Amino acid sequence: MAGIFCAETLLFVLATKLIDLNLIALVPVDKLKRCLAVEGFVKSLDNIINWFENQTNFQFYGSSLLHCYDAETGKAEIRMIDFNHVFYENMIDKNYLFGLRNLHRDFLAFKE
Repeated sequence: MAGIFCAETLLFVLATKLIDLNLIALVPVDKLKRCLAVEGFVKSLDNIINWFENQTNFQFYGSSLLHCYDAETGKAEIRMIDFNHVFYENMIDKNYLFGLRNLHRDFLAFKE
Protein backbone atom coordinates (compact mmCIF):
# COMPACT_ATOMS: atom_id res chain seq x y z
CA MET A 1 0.00 0.00 0.00
CA ALA A 2 1.25 3.46 -0.85
CA GLY A 3 2.08 5.69 2.09
CA ILE A 4 2.72 2.85 4.54
CA PHE A 5 6.30 2.17 5.58
CA CYS A 6 7.43 -1.05 7.14
CA ALA A 7 9.68 -0.73 10.19
CA GLU A 8 12.80 -1.74 8.21
CA THR A 9 12.20 0.97 5.61
CA LEU A 10 11.71 3.62 8.26
CA LEU A 11 14.89 2.54 10.07
CA PHE A 12 16.83 2.66 6.80
CA VAL A 13 15.58 6.18 6.07
CA LEU A 14 16.46 7.33 9.59
CA ALA A 15 19.90 5.73 9.41
CA THR A 16 20.55 7.39 6.04
CA LYS A 17 19.61 10.80 7.46
CA LEU A 18 21.94 10.24 10.45
CA ILE A 19 24.79 9.39 8.08
CA ASP A 20 24.09 12.59 6.13
CA LEU A 21 24.16 14.62 9.37
CA ASN A 22 27.47 13.02 10.38
CA LEU A 23 29.02 13.83 7.01
CA ILE A 24 27.79 17.41 7.24
CA ALA A 25 29.76 17.73 10.47
CA LEU A 26 32.94 16.73 8.59
CA VAL A 27 32.77 19.39 5.89
CA PRO A 28 33.09 23.17 6.31
CA VAL A 29 30.14 25.49 5.83
CA ASP A 30 32.04 27.84 3.51
CA LYS A 31 31.48 26.59 -0.07
CA LEU A 32 35.09 27.09 -1.27
CA LYS A 33 36.59 25.39 1.78
CA ARG A 34 33.98 22.64 1.53
CA CYS A 35 34.99 21.97 -2.08
CA LEU A 36 38.67 21.84 -1.11
CA ALA A 37 37.98 19.52 1.81
CA VAL A 38 35.75 17.22 -0.21
CA GLU A 39 38.35 17.07 -3.00
CA GLY A 40 40.95 16.02 -0.42
CA PHE A 41 38.67 13.41 1.10
CA VAL A 42 37.71 12.05 -2.33
CA LYS A 43 41.35 11.91 -3.48
CA SER A 44 42.30 9.98 -0.35
CA LEU A 45 39.38 7.61 -0.82
CA ASP A 46 40.38 7.10 -4.47
CA ASN A 47 43.85 6.02 -3.33
CA ILE A 48 42.50 3.70 -0.65
CA ILE A 49 39.92 2.20 -3.02
CA ASN A 50 42.61 1.65 -5.66
CA TRP A 51 44.78 -0.17 -3.10
CA PHE A 52 41.88 -2.38 -1.99
CA GLU A 53 40.95 -3.22 -5.58
CA ASN A 54 44.49 -4.48 -6.22
CA GLN A 55 45.42 -6.25 -3.00
CA THR A 56 44.30 -9.82 -2.35
CA ASN A 57 46.08 -10.63 0.89
CA PHE A 58 44.18 -8.95 3.70
CA GLN A 59 40.65 -8.69 5.08
CA PHE A 60 39.95 -5.74 7.40
CA TYR A 61 37.44 -6.07 10.24
CA GLY A 62 36.63 -3.12 12.47
CA SER A 63 39.33 -0.76 11.19
CA SER A 64 38.55 2.96 11.05
CA LEU A 65 39.00 5.90 8.74
CA LEU A 66 40.47 9.05 10.27
CA HIS A 67 39.27 12.24 8.58
CA CYS A 68 41.93 14.99 8.85
CA TYR A 69 40.98 18.58 8.03
CA ASP A 70 42.92 21.85 8.39
CA ALA A 71 40.38 24.67 8.82
CA GLU A 72 42.90 27.35 7.82
CA THR A 73 44.15 25.86 4.55
CA GLY A 74 41.20 23.65 3.64
CA LYS A 75 43.54 20.69 3.18
CA ALA A 76 41.85 17.39 3.97
CA GLU A 77 42.69 13.72 3.79
CA ILE A 78 41.54 10.34 5.04
CA ARG A 79 43.81 7.75 6.61
CA MET A 80 43.18 4.19 7.65
CA ILE A 81 43.73 3.40 11.34
CA ASP A 82 42.98 0.58 13.83
CA PHE A 83 44.48 -2.55 12.33
CA ASN A 84 43.86 -4.95 15.23
CA HIS A 85 41.57 -7.21 13.23
CA VAL A 86 43.31 -7.69 9.89
CA PHE A 87 43.52 -11.25 8.64
CA TYR A 88 45.31 -12.96 5.76
CA GLU A 89 42.60 -14.51 3.58
CA ASN A 90 44.02 -14.31 0.02
CA MET A 91 41.04 -12.54 -1.61
CA ILE A 92 39.78 -9.03 -2.34
CA ASP A 93 38.02 -7.45 0.65
CA LYS A 94 34.67 -6.75 -1.05
CA ASN A 95 32.99 -5.65 2.19
CA TYR A 96 35.53 -2.92 2.92
CA LEU A 97 35.38 -1.82 -0.72
CA PHE A 98 31.58 -1.60 -0.50
CA GLY A 99 31.84 0.79 2.46
CA LEU A 100 34.60 2.87 0.85
CA ARG A 101 32.65 3.27 -2.37
CA ASN A 102 29.53 4.35 -0.50
CA LEU A 103 31.49 6.92 1.50
CA HIS A 104 33.10 8.13 -1.75
CA ARG A 105 29.65 8.56 -3.32
CA ASP A 106 28.36 10.43 -0.26
CA PHE A 107 31.29 12.88 -0.27
CA LEU A 108 30.79 13.55 -3.98
CA ALA A 109 27.20 14.52 -3.20
CA PHE A 110 28.50 17.29 -0.89
CA LYS A 111 30.69 18.68 -3.64
CA GLU A 112 27.65 19.76 -5.64
